[in-house]
Amino acid sequence: MAPKDARSRASGTQVLLTSAALIAVAVGGAVGLMRADKGRDRRAQRGPVVQWQPVFPKPGHNSLEGVWGSGLHVVTVGRVGTILVSHDLGLTWRVRPSRVTEDLHSVWGDGRGVIVAVGNNGAVVRSDDWGDTWARRTLAVPASADSGAPAADAGSAASSIARVEAGPGSLTELWGDASSGELWASGRFGWTARSTDRGLTWTAIATGSTADLYAIWSDGRGTVLAAGRDGTIVKSTDRGAHFSARPSNTRSTLLGFHSDGATLLAVGWYGTVLQSNDRGEQWTAVPVSTQEDLTSVVSLGGALVAVGQRGTSVARRNGAWSALTTNASETLGGVWSDGRVAIAVGTEGAIYRIHDQGARWEPRHGRVQGSALSVTGFGRGRWAVGRAGMILRSTDDGRTWTSSTHESRTDLLAVFAINDRELYATNASQKILHSTDGGERWTESAPPDGTRGLGAIWASGPNDVYIAGPSGLIIKSTDQGRTWRRLNTGVGEDFFGLWGLNANEIFAVGTHGYILRSTDQGVSWQRMINMSTRDLTNISGDAQGRLFAVGKEGEVLTSQDHGVHWRIARVNLPPTASMFGACTAGDVWYAAGLGATMLRSTDHGQTWQRENPYTPDDLVALWCDRRDQPLLAGYAGVLLTRGALE
Repeated sequence: MAPKDARSRASGTQVLLTSAALIAVAVGGAVGLMRADKGRDRRAQRGPVVQWQPVFPKPGHNSLEGVWGSGLHVVTVGRVGTILVSHDLGLTWRVRPSRVTEDLHSVWGDGRGVIVAVGNNGAVVRSDDWGDTWARRTLAVPASADSGAPAADAGSAASSIARVEAGPGSLTELWGDASSGELWASGRFGWTARSTDRGLTWTAIATGSTADLYAIWSDGRGTVLAAGRDGTIVKSTDRGAHFSARPSNTRSTLLGFHSDGATLLAVGWYGTVLQSNDRGEQWTAVPVSTQEDLTSVVSLGGALVAVGQRGTSVARRNGAWSALTTNASETLGGVWSDGRVAIAVGTEGAIYRIHDQGARWEPRHGRVQGSALSVTGFGRGRWAVGRAGMILRSTDDGRTWTSSTHESRTDLLAVFAINDRELYATNASQKILHSTDGGERWTESAPPDGTRGLGAIWASGPNDVYIAGPSGLIIKSTDQGRTWRRLNTGVGEDFFGLWGLNANEIFAVGTHGYILRSTDQGVSWQRMINMSTRDLTNISGDAQGRLFAVGKEGEVLTSQDHGVHWRIARVNLPPTASMFGACTAGDVWYAAGLGATMLRSTDHGQTWQRENPYTPDDLVALWCDRRDQPLLAGYAGVLLTRGALE
């Protein structure tokens, strides 16, 4: 699990020259190679409340990060305000409304019905009835830099306070004392937060560090430890009045603490386990048989058990750590145990349960199949396709979804609905998929010889279908996909996006800022001159011939005259915010990209406003209907729509 910038191992994945492949490369290769979620920078932003909400997976499938229990009651929290509650020790679960849309990272309870969860933007929610109902609480920020930070660091503390007030700060981990009602939370930018009344009221306290903190522990008698990025450990012996750094002798980011009385443990990246026998003054490294990130530690069946990246679990028996089989492949972000039963939670809604540290972990909850790479719709139908042959279908405007897997189990790169029954898709095996029953069954065909890297699709009707690819490739079918012919585009650029104003006027965009237009059904193509040299990934427009194109490094271009003249829109995006989604809903234009970047324009691209999609994920695909209820796909498998929150 990686705080903030996800570490990725080198991928041997073949680069396919399609927009979907560009997405995969841009966000770090295959989904399984991405470090997520606990402590990761969620890029959360505060601003006008925009009503984006997840429509798939439903909250029960969202990635989970924290878990806590007492007796038969167990609560787990996660992305987009997800809260799941079990009253039978993890055997069955139900979703409870959290009243927030921020990601929740950690949860704690006092064993008497009070449960508290914390997350992005300083979000704090509290329940008095074992998690069945929740209310939001307020995190108070000091008015000056004097609270908690040493005088010598007042400048950085004041800067941190301003950043907390602006909203990007997250609360990442909870510790609590059930007898006194004292709670502590770690947070970003070196912040902690403290409550003395079981989470009813909170005060933010600076530690003097500027490092993001992802773990916290207290002895309940005044000593507080917080740890986080690059091995940072800070300690207070006076309930947070003063903090000072302690040497950890590691540069690995630390994600969790555990205490068994005399000994303190800290765990983190690369299988790091540190041990302290003097209440956190000195730390020594402990050898562990894994290089995977470790996130949490619990006592189980007389042993210590730690969980982490890719379903990793290690157990300490007789002083030595060894691997423990979890039967899980997901990243496990949190674990709780009553000493006899343990429950671990993780990405894609994974919940695993074990009776003792010698048995195998058993899954207790379903999860989404993978990441969506393309979305489309027609009428009340909605479709999304993606990794490992994932196909999602909805027939009620995205309210409910069914999930299936194409038999090829290869990545599906693009999908386009011609009507509510007929669809086309492309896959990573250079095949064209065609469905005439709303996506339930698909036939597979090969494109013309020598064709590779099929990607973007656009059609004006069943007998007018275009597919683009690398090296100037555009193929067309006029007989419902039975045969395809290659069109002469006259260029060698790779094409990533297609869009048509009508059956005659079609546009393609690709590498080095190339924009091509055909006004004769693809017979001939003309390059449209613009000032951009960045790769363009998608294009969209309206019935009046007003267009916009998006691309790498936050590029957005607009045209008001059928693509004859273009200007670069000033959207002030960072170079990391490469854009991949583009669509129009009447006079409203949308663009989406990496870093949870969501743009909206209501004046035909003259100005653009940032929106908060309430997801930390890279946004990779977008489709619009005429009712201004666009469908948005995020890389971790979430689908969102814009409308009133339920």
